[in-house]
Amino acid sequence: MTVIGAAADGSFAERAGDFAGLVSLLLVFITIFTQQRAARLRTLWGAAPTRRQAALAAALNALVAVLTFFVFLTGVRLWWDAVSDLSLLPADGEQAARTLFFWAWLLLAGLISWQLYLVWDALVLFRGRPR
Repeated sequence: MTVIGAAADGSFAERAGDFAGLVSLLLVFITIFTQQRAARLRTLWGAAPTRRQAALAAALNALVAVLTFFVFLTGVRLWWDAVSDLSLLPADGEQAARTLFFWAWLLLAGLISWQLYLVWDALVLFRGRPR
């Protein structure tokens, strides 16, 4: 396994594989935790939460969004490499790796959008609570 910065001379598939090995488990946990935060927020909207509970929900949702954004940023350079030779109909494994990485990173941007919506929703819940 090589360090991401030192792997510039390797193939894209090797670099993406090294990167995926580092962040895949983290992204699984982030996605599961995001789903849990969404379920908790739905529960809070159906109950009568205190300002403290609503503020805690907003803070935790923001923390998850920031963590996901930093993970996203770590892969942007590799994503840009994928875009540079993107093929919608890949002819070989190298092009397939680029295409799959491109789509996976776009889905990660969608996850960040969902998390930002959860932050906004928790802030709306917080603002609606009496002191």
